[in-house]
Amino acid sequence: MLLPTLQLLREHGLLRADWRAYLKSALFCCPLLTMNLADSSRFPPEISLLGLAMAVEMGAESAGERSLLDQTLDDIEQALG
Repeated sequence: MLLPTLQLLREHGLLRADWRAYLKSALFCCPLLTMNLADSSRFPPEISLLGLAMAVEMGAESAGERSLLDQTLDDIEQALG
């Protein structure tokens, strides 16, 4: 679903040059904006930490071994040409 959307945006001249960084920023922010991971009455500390770690993974570029998300975005970038 992401590739056709990006292709359509590019065809209409609306694809940002920094689309990947913009997307990764959104993937980082969304969980932090929608759920209070620091709410100990809702989440035990282990789950809060796991949620934060997942959000950081979504927002950061992986170094060395590529994360599944970065591998997928690499493939999409190649397909966009």
